[in-house]
Amino acid sequence: MMSEWVSVSYDMPQKDLNYGSLSVEVEVMLKNGIVTKAFYADNYARWFEAGSFRIIPEGQVVTWRSL
Repeated sequence: MMSEWVSVSYDMPQKDLNYGSLSVEVEVMLKNGIVTKAFYADNYARWFEAGSFRIIPEGQVVTWRSL
């Protein structure tokens, strides 16, 4: 069972202990309803799409949940 969606204004994913400033990979929902896998980089204060490392524009990620 997947976990509940968490608002990015409430909390952020836990850090990946193998990669200092990066979060663990999570599933995110964008403003337009698209769901994708992503991670958050504290050092850039940005979300990145998992796999492609494409920057997700600021403000587009609204919720996330653990994989």
